[in-house]
Amino acid sequence: MSEVAIEQETAGRGGGVRGLGARLGITARRVQLALGALWILDGLLQLQPPMFGKGFVDNIILPNAQNQPAPVAWSITTMAHVIRPEVGVWNLFFGLAQLAIGVGLLSRRTVKPALLAMVAWSFGVWWIGEGFGSVLTGTASPLMGAPGAVVLYAVIGVLVWPAQERDGAGRATVGLASSAGGSGRFGPGAPLAAWSGFWLLGALLWLQPANRAAGSVHDNLQMMAQAQPSWYRPLLEHLANVSAGHGTETAWVLAGASLVIGVGPLVSRRPTPFLVVGALVSLAFWVTGQAVGGTLTGAGTDPNIGPLVALLALAVLPARVPSTPRPWQYTGPPSPSPPPRPSRPLCPNGGKPHATQVVDAAVMSQQSSGTGTPTALTGEGRGRVARWVPAGSESPPGWSS
Repeated sequence: MSEVAIEQETAGRGGGVRGLGARLGITARRVQLALGALWILDGLLQLQPPMFGKGFVDNIILPNAQNQPAPVAWSITTMAHVIRPEVGVWNLFFGLAQLAIGVGLLSRRTVKPALLAMVAWSFGVWWIGEGFGSVLTGTASPLMGAPGAVVLYAVIGVLVWPAQERDGAGRATVGLASSAGGSGRFGPGAPLAAWSGFWLLGALLWLQPANRAAGSVHDNLQMMAQAQPSWYRPLLEHLANVSAGHGTETAWVLAGASLVIGVGPLVSRRPTPFLVVGALVSLAFWVTGQAVGGTLTGAGTDPNIGPLVALLALAVLPARVPSTPRPWQYTGPPSPSPPPRPSRPLCPNGGKPHATQVVDAAVMSQQSSGTGTPTALTGEGRGRVARWVPAGSESPPGWSS
């Protein structure tokens, strides 16, 4: 099907043309399946052999307590001490729980309980396992995955919560309302708030003093390059060297970009470009500052936030966008113009004007069989102009009966 033919397709009541969401086949159910696949991957990563040792507590959980407010630091430290004696049992439980959530999302029968479990589990992991994404420490960096991957699991799960179809309830089908997230239970405002809120928070995080330091980007990339495979480490080290001393400029540029990506869908009728750019920026962060979640080192418990932001963008992509006719695009035959109004007849000898009427040929034949006499007929086909003289009146001079 050609590009013009695709754009001419309309969506029944909603109108518009096919958007990128429809072309990619994005639906709420497919987003649920993608979430299920990611949870299964998380569960498998959790069950890696290194996670069954005390390194899971010392290297993953306890570092989240650093620079946190006292109550948060105490809760994370206390949980770490609870897990340490039986770390293998606890880790097995964590891995199986994530696998169960993922498998539950793959079945329509269990998708709702799985989504509920996912939201509750995500909050617990965001608290203990990610330290609220380090947002409360003043050192959270979007380049490294702030505000935390697991929080987006819950957000996306809420967006694609199965909607209850209502009889006779019309639903807008253009714009964000046609997206996988906008067609869910909470309407089109929810995906817009999720996307814009995430990127506006990212803009604020970039402007923190720790992220505006001259060596901030260099230090983060250099840290992530450690323990990476030999084929991947040189890329991160090269980027770290290139960014050395440019952390301040980089932070301001990325804060501005985050602001544009977040505000764009709020002010534009076509949010797709902002969603695509946001997904690409997040994937760039994922392969650089996040080192694909550390999954290549054997110590990563999840793929980090990059793929989740891309999935959020897919959930917000409109399936239909407002149509904009192009100069070469055929838009159908023009609407018929109304027949011209007849001019008023001349009034001979200063008399009163005779009646004037625009009639169809079929109407003329009916009138001629009734009272009155058609005095003149001009033109052919529809829209004939006739001057009608009521019965008993005298025809104007020069007119034939």
